Amino acid sequence: MTIEHRASMELMESIFKNELLLENIFSSMNLNGIKTVRFVNKKWKRIAAQRFSEISRVFIQLNNEFSRIKVDINDKPFIVLKWGDDINTALDDKLATFKHFKLSITISEEAERKERSEQAFLYLTQVLRHLRCPNGSLIHSLMLHQIMKESNISIDQLASISEACNDYSHVEIRPRGYSLVDASKLPKMICNTLRVYYSTDVVHAFSNFLKTKKVIFVDASFISLDKVTAAINGNAEQFGALEEIDITMKVNVKELLHLAVIHPLRRLSIRIVNGDMLYAGISSLTECITRHAPMLEVLSLEFLQSRIKSEFCKFEGTEFPKLMRLYIGKDVTFVDTSSRDVDIFNFNGGIERGTLRSRFPVLNRIEIVEPSDSFYPLLNAQKITELRAKFGIQVIRNGVSN
Repeated sequence: MTIEHRASMELMESIFKNELLLENIFSSMNLNGIKTVRFVNKKWKRIAAQRFSEISRVFIQLNNEFSRIKVDINDKPFIVLKWGDDINTALDDKLATFKHFKLSITISEEAERKERSEQAFLYLTQVLRHLRCPNGSLIHSLMLHQIMKESNISIDQLASISEACNDYSHVEIRPRGYSLVDASKLPKMICNTLRVYYSTDVVHAFSNFLKTKKVIFVDASFISLDKVTAAINGNAEQFGALEEIDITMKVNVKELLHLAVIHPLRRLSIRIVNGDMLYAGISSLTECITRHAPMLEVLSLEFLQSRIKSEFCKFEGTEFPKLMRLYIGKDVTFVDTSSRDVDIFNFNGGIERGTLRSRFPVLNRIEIVEPSDSFYPLLNAQKITELRAKFGIQVIRNGVSN
């Protein structure tokens, strides 16, 4: 290493350790950027957490009955805009101090009335554009699209609203309790994150989404995952960038099998809550994770108050060539099975034989959350120490780092 190269490395290291500089850098990042850099180290995570605390929630209510647009910030009234007000004059620079925020929109049923709909949506478009900033993110339900469709407003105005929404750096759509039959004639909507609740009606709108990278299933217990994954595969252009799924299941764990039919993901979070893990469910979970193993960079598995009624899933021969971070939350009870082995990745065997890196070549962090008095710990203290000493893998158990 040359003197110049060493000096350059030392300079970069000093910059990345300087909290003031980091705060300035993070302040210019959008929400996705902050979420990413917090995983670099503890200092970056702490500084990133400060940025999260500065994120404000802006809530817009469009209400024709009272002829107004109501804007709340952090659950407190901020301003009421009446019909006839000039948006830019009314808002001026009142929101200039809010560097990070999430914007939520709800529209009352009265706003569907044709005689006021065009004016209402014109105001909404102006508000969206006035609030837009490089670090702002937008959250809305597809009710926006439904009312746009039913109000019979012009195509140009539909396009104007869509463009205003799409101009945000991150857009999350939460189509809770929403049904849309045909979205083919509506303007395309950017949907970086799709949050699905308990209805599969949203699949009708999949062809209308753009740039979807993450899908969150709030509770997929009664969602027809086969229909959702078929819609994802059937709209390859819209979901070609999909890289992350976060799913919570309470029953019907065997439905996880349907996640194995989509293209390999980079990040996968599976949460089994108060569920019975029978053979079919464990087999489906195993196949799902095995399918995505070649591309996974982050894997999170949580078994919360779950009952294991068969031999637990095993990934003894499965290779995870790109996995860097692994999170395991375990609070399980074994019922009607003689097996008590919770080391589903066979870490103990890999440590003893010295072959762990052949399956986990880039793994650098394992986080374990389990009852401190567990009779079946995932790793004992000695193995945790060996992971750090022999393989350079940091293990955090119940918040305590090795």
